[in-house]
Amino acid sequence: MAEELAEKCIRMRLSEPERSNLRLRTGKIQQSKTEAKFSLLFRLLTSRPFNGEAFKATVRNLWASTGGITVRDIEDNLFLAVFNRRDDMERVIIQSPWTFDKKLIQMIRFEADMQPTDVKFRYSAFWIRIYNLPILSMVKEVGEDIGNNIGHLVEVDVLENGIGWGRFLRIRVEIDVTKPLLRGKILEGEDGKPFWVDFRYEHLPIFCYRCGRIGHSGNECVEGRRSGGDQMVSTDRFGSWLRAVPMRGGKPSRRSIETVQSDDDLEGSPSQGGDGDAEGDLQAVEAMGANSGNVEGAVEEESSVPRITDLLAQRDSRDVMEGVASGKEILIKAVIQAIPIYAMSCFKLPLGLFSEISSMAMKYWWGQRGMERKVHWLSKQQLYHAKDRGAKQVLVEGLIWRVGTGENIKIWKDSWLMGSPCPKILSAPRVLDANATVAELINHEQGCWNSILIDQIFLPSDAEKIKQIPLSSRRPQDKLIWAGNRRGVFSVKNAYWSLLQKTNVITESSSAGSLTKFWNGVWSAKVQQKIRNFIWRACRNILPTQTKLFDKKISSSFSCQWCEDEPETGDHILWRCDFAQRVWSVCSVPIPTGVDANGSFSDFLDRCLRDLGSPEIEIIMTVAWMLWVARNELMWEGIHSNVDDICTRASVVALEFLDLGGCESINLELNESSESWRPPQQGSYKLSIACHFRPDSAHVGVGILLRDHEGIVVVASGFVLQKYDDHLINFGLAVSYALQLAYETGFTDLLHMGPPCLAPSGVVIDDIHAWCGSFTNTQFVFISNACNKASFALATEAASSLLDQVWLEECPPCILPFV
Repeated sequence: MAEELAEKCIRMRLSEPERSNLRLRTGKIQQSKTEAKFSLLFRLLTSRPFNGEAFKATVRNLWASTGGITVRDIEDNLFLAVFNRRDDMERVIIQSPWTFDKKLIQMIRFEADMQPTDVKFRYSAFWIRIYNLPILSMVKEVGEDIGNNIGHLVEVDVLENGIGWGRFLRIRVEIDVTKPLLRGKILEGEDGKPFWVDFRYEHLPIFCYRCGRIGHSGNECVEGRRSGGDQMVSTDRFGSWLRAVPMRGGKPSRRSIETVQSDDDLEGSPSQGGDGDAEGDLQAVEAMGANSGNVEGAVEEESSVPRITDLLAQRDSRDVMEGVASGKEILIKAVIQAIPIYAMSCFKLPLGLFSEISSMAMKYWWGQRGMERKVHWLSKQQLYHAKDRGAKQVLVEGLIWRVGTGENIKIWKDSWLMGSPCPKILSAPRVLDANATVAELINHEQGCWNSILIDQIFLPSDAEKIKQIPLSSRRPQDKLIWAGNRRGVFSVKNAYWSLLQKTNVITESSSAGSLTKFWNGVWSAKVQQKIRNFIWRACRNILPTQTKLFDKKISSSFSCQWCEDEPETGDHILWRCDFAQRVWSVCSVPIPTGVDANGSFSDFLDRCLRDLGSPEIEIIMTVAWMLWVARNELMWEGIHSNVDDICTRASVVALEFLDLGGCESINLELNESSESWRPPQQGSYKLSIACHFRPDSAHVGVGILLRDHEGIVVVASGFVLQKYDDHLINFGLAVSYALQLAYETGFTDLLHMGPPCLAPSGVVIDDIHAWCGSFTNTQFVFISNACNKASFALATEAASSLLDQVWLEECPPCILPFV
């Protein structure tokens, strides 16, 4: 040091005042040394500028402890961390290496006074896994030899007996970060034969795939620029495979197991807590002069909310799950909502308590572990609309009257036209009063519509819709039903669909037509549902990328997993990144010309949707999804995917799904050659019904056959009905008339057979249910026409000849070939 100072003095040509020595007082210096005896000097290993305040705040949070920590600036990229306790400082050293934005935090002990320019950071400690080492050589001594050879050995992770058999031998070594990383080592065994072992580094920060040095990426490498910066990653000597894959569940424990010597060693022992402690506290309060009843009330009032919190925090416990019949929803209903009931029956509870319980319930539904919250990538306001924006109105608009007697339905004021986009009458009021009811349009004596009056009052379109509504001879009451589905029952799914359809109409009439076409293209793509959902999340910018996690203070790094150079956003990882561009360049689908490489992923996808067709669109979406899968494999499993592999896997997944898509629909047609009509059991009768629809006719032919256990036709009937647009009504009327015919002819033990029917509907189904009560036994079986040839032949004859005839104990000639 003295020689260096003398040389500097000669070189700088110091004046006499500058050359004279000044003796410093040592009292305060000694006090300063005492204050800084538990201190670390640290810096960030990077050549790029960074946010120093954010770096200090992150370090302060990472290294925070009960003893406290102070972080100070010394100079640019040199900081001092002062701990109040040695244990806190040692903990930070033992848990190293530390990283910030994937860059290494170098640190040394501050043990002696030194100038900032004299601080040298050269060595950092890493855990190194040694693979392919002979099993019997996985011992402490071998680990020490390897560690001392490649750096300064700190520790060998073995058992107390010095043996570390397993998948690898693990050593902690201080390595020289100014030199390239070692990919492995040639060792010599007992027989003198050399063999190679691989090194894998845990928590390895950014390093160069070209030169192998820690602290910079391949884009910043000086050696790479000298040798040609256009080299692909696959040709580099180093790669992400040097990073050790994180072990699930943490590092395997190699500690010894302690034997329980007594009951006091068990956790939860009565001597370590329980009722005894609480009782003692209460007695202590009573001894001070307080009333025990008041104390119990006060304690119970204060602990009601924590009691709920404890139950929610223990929802994964077996006792709690079994105690409340398991399940989150059951727990909420059985615990949170039930606790205040008794108190509410006695007196009013404060509003603050209700707000706190509601808040806990909401956190519970969104919670992940205990009372922690999940990450919300999209706000609730962007996912749904408030009730005052249509939720109640859609219920009102979806209700429609089903005509029975018609006495409660106003012709021009209520919605009652079934199966029509506009359920209200469009014709202006005339002939009848404006408050007239539907009952005035019905001929109650014949149980049908008054066609002459209807044609006189309404427009032809309205008149036709009215005549398509079936009427029942039972004269049931009018009913309000839900028009959103064929069952007439309200469901949130149908209400949501109605609102969505209404919103789409409003959106299409505005200036958002191009956006609507874009989303229609996304949701109509023939890819797996999870891929469509992924594309939606990517275009809405709600993927859990590194920048999103960094903004929510979940991750300390925001760099891309591949290039380790730019911030990882959804647009970057799927389109702008050099690695992603290489994937798209070798993709089997040619990218449309003119796409901006610096644009967003949604712009790129929009261009593809406009210029490409199927299966190109499906392959593009699947490639984007495979890029995300490859990114996750690299981040969580340390698997570096090949560009060609990503494209090949994506093409296979997309094309296989398209091939399977043509076979997804269920074939309801039965094999005619393997099926035939079968007689019923002895004592029962089988009623076969068929309908024949002729496109050029306004009628439907119906054929009904009633046969016994020997297959003999005992009753046959053929007739025609008015054709309804809804075939379900036609089938329902045919079944109703068939049951009426069987009842009138004295057959009450039936097995009914007919063509497939989708769902019950309208007053016709109620008529069928009413007739079923008149029989001792009724079964309904849906079969194909292959098993119902006789009835179908009779229905065809009825439709062509306009039959209206019943045969008793006689077989119609048209069905003789089939019976």
